[in-house]
Amino acid sequence: MTVETFIPNTQTITLTDSAIRHFESKQKAQPEKIIRFSTKVSGCTGYAYVLDQVDAAEDSDEVIKFSDSLSIAIAQKARELLRNTQIDY
Repeated sequence: MTVETFIPNTQTITLTDSAIRHFESKQKAQPEKIIRFSTKVSGCTGYAYVLDQVDAAEDSDEVIKFSDSLSIAIAQKARELLRNTQIDY
């Protein structure tokens, strides 16, 4: 029998390498903007994900730096819904 230890990720979201490359390429068109994830009430599941390019993160946002050219803001109200989400592209 083996025992594994679960070490939770402290970041709300993670991105695969291909997702990082995708978002970095999107940022090249508007390098002064930041990508922001949020949610809104919608549909039968209750929430829809919203992805925007904004001028600045809000004070209550969690900002995660994935590379020198890519930081992503997570809206405070979306954190629990997005926690442990891995984004791939």
